[in-house]
Order: sequence, then structure tokens, then C-alpha cells
Amino acid sequence: MNLYPDSSFVELRSRAPYGTWRRTGKSGSPRSLPRLKRGYDRQYRVASTRGRELLYHLKVQHKTRMSQFYKLLYYPLYLCVFKVKYIQMRALVFNKELIYRDDYPKPEPMNGEALIRVTHAGICNTDLEIMKGYMNFTGIPGHEFVGVVESSVSEELNGRRVTGEINLACGDCHYCRNNMRNHCTERSVLGIYNKDGVFAEFITLPVSNLHFIPDSVSDQEAVFTEPLAAAYEILEQVNITSDDSVCIIGDGKLGLLVGQVLSLTGCRLILLGKHENKLTVIKSKGIRTGYANNIKEREFDIVVDCSGSQTGTDTALNIVKPGGKIILKTTLAEKRSVDLNSVVIHELTLTGSRCGPFPPAIKAIEDGKVDVTCLVSGLFSLEDGVKAFNYASRKDVLKVIIKVDSL
Repeated sequence: MNLYPDSSFVELRSRAPYGTWRRTGKSGSPRSLPRLKRGYDRQYRVASTRGRELLYHLKVQHKTRMSQFYKLLYYPLYLCVFKVKYIQMRALVFNKELIYRDDYPKPEPMNGEALIRVTHAGICNTDLEIMKGYMNFTGIPGHEFVGVVESSVSEELNGRRVTGEINLACGDCHYCRNNMRNHCTERSVLGIYNKDGVFAEFITLPVSNLHFIPDSVSDQEAVFTEPLAAAYEILEQVNITSDDSVCIIGDGKLGLLVGQVLSLTGCRLILLGKHENKLTVIKSKGIRTGYANNIKEREFDIVVDCSGSQTGTDTALNIVKPGGKIILKTTLAEKRSVDLNSVVIHELTLTGSRCGPFPPAIKAIEDGKVDVTCLVSGLFSLEDGVKAFNYASRKDVLKVIIKVDSL
């Protein structure tokens, strides 16, 4: 007997043979099978055991269809319950003000990109300038980080600890073809321009931007890779020897890193600042320190401005020798003016300096040539990220690190 009849099953007559079934309505008239399927919960008169078996399977078939219907009905509710884990993430988001969110969309890696789970992220002076309107950025700030690759096109990357270069280049323009990817006209910049940054649980970056972190380097140390690379960029741009007198203006995070890097050249070095507690840090590394008001004019061959202020650039123009070089590392939200007359009269060379090479920076941390742990002033959770930014903006504070994992 076929226990799964289809809708073409012939309507049963009232005089059904023994071993079949029929339903008796109020008037005693028989009903068709399709009507029976739709109303399995009605009362039926079963003529035999075989008839009861048929009725049972019809009921099971109907319940199966209904279970599939309810799965479709409740699937959106299923997504709502589990979306926090699978679709959304925690993040610090800036749009005129900085706020903490636990429902920010989790990024999806594009072709050639890796999905990275951020473990630690550092607050840079550029991040503080973004809070003042620098680059008109909105979204997730932050570009100094270390994390673990969750997924990528390369199996050898998965599960590895990495940090990453912040410029995302097109790869096709004139600058990209001439090994100047940091100046790509179509680039986006992590946490600074057209690309969400690292104060979040997850980020995406091109695989070509990633660098492995050695096991001997801690997460807190690895956070300093990007700013330390910016310090090493100076050595890529200017030849500094033991015969050069060099002055660094600024006792902030970058200034202290630049001081340690340039001291490796053996040059006659001094670092100028305003905060005794910060100057004490660099003094402990055997580097001479001082205050700007005690420096003579036209005294140095090379001056590096890491002050983060207009006055720092003005000081650099006053203390560099004729024919000397000034390296500018300062980026500000507000526009600033420079006395170009001094540049022309004294035939000075101004060089802008931004991002630098990661390999020597990672190697310097691994070998202990540069001490970065002495620059850490505080560790905050991502949930306390707004407090972390307020603390980092204090003049007496150096590097503040946000631990994106739970503390």
C-alpha cells in the first residue's frame, strides 16, 4: 500500500471497500483526501488497521511540514540572539565625540585580506589630534596594535601573532609601482583616513601589510612597532654620523623613541623637553637632556621636531645651523604657519617624516636595543577606552595601552 499519496489521489466514494477509510461530515457525505490532509486534527472514522496506519503517516507528514515552517519563522529570532557573537563587536567609535559601543558591525575581510583579533592597542598623539578634528575622521580610531590572525588566504598566517603597516595602497598607481606605497593617491590609512582602526575586537588588513611578532616580544612591547618604525624612518631619510650635532625637540612618546634610535648612531645628541618626569626616563638611557630656553641659536646640524606644537617648529628654525636640516615629525589638527624667510636666508632643508620600516623596529625590540616598556604609563580595558583617552591627554602621561581582551 502506498502510504504517501499525492494530491492526485482519487476522491474516495462513500461506499469504500473494506480496508480503506472515509470521513463522515455532518450530512454523512464523504470528503476528499486533500481536505483530510489539511485537517488532520479532525475526528475520523477508521475502517481498518491499514486505514489507521495511513492516517498516522498523514499526520507525521503534516507535522514535518509545520516544523519546517516554524524554523523559517523563528530563524530571524535566532540571528538576533546570536548576532553579538557572530556579527557584532565591541569598539570605540568617534563621531564628534568618542563613545564605547558593543554593537558595531564586525568587519568582513576582502580578497587578499586577513581578519585579525586585536589583543592590545596603543593611543598615539595622532589619535588625540583626531579627537580635535584631524583629517575629519569618523569611525574607529587607532593604528598601533598587536593581534592574532583569525582567518586569511594563507594558512601559515592563521593563529600567528602579528602587527601591521597602516597604509593600504592600491598597488597600481605611479607611486605604488615605484616603491612609494605610503604615498599612494588612492590609499586609505588605518584609523586615520577611510579605514576603521584598531580600538575594536577585530580589524582587517591586507596580508602584505602584516609582520610576525617574535615569541620573545610581549604584546605590550609589540604595540610600539609602528611608532618605533616611524623613528627609524629618519635614518632612511638622513645620513647621521658621529660627527653630527643633533637635537630632538619634544619629550613625548615619539621624541623618547627617536632619542633612543638616534643615539645608536653615536652622534652628539641632546633631547629638549618641558616635563622633568619624562626627561628622567631618557636620562636613564644615557642621553643628555635640556630645556629650550637654555639652547643657543644656530647650534645644531640636524634638528628633529617631535614636539606636537607650533612652538616646536619655531624653535627648530632658530637653533639649526645655516645649511642644516630639520626633520618634521609633528602632525596637528590646526593649521600652522612657518617662517619661510628663515628657510631661504639660512638655506635650510626641511624634510617631512612619517611612517617607517617595520623589520628594524621589531628587531630592535627583540634585541633590546630600544627599551619601550619604560614608556608605558597605563593599561585600560576597551570598555574604559574613553577614560583611557582622557588620561592619555594629560601632559605628564606617556603611552597608554588599551587591552582589547578582557582584563
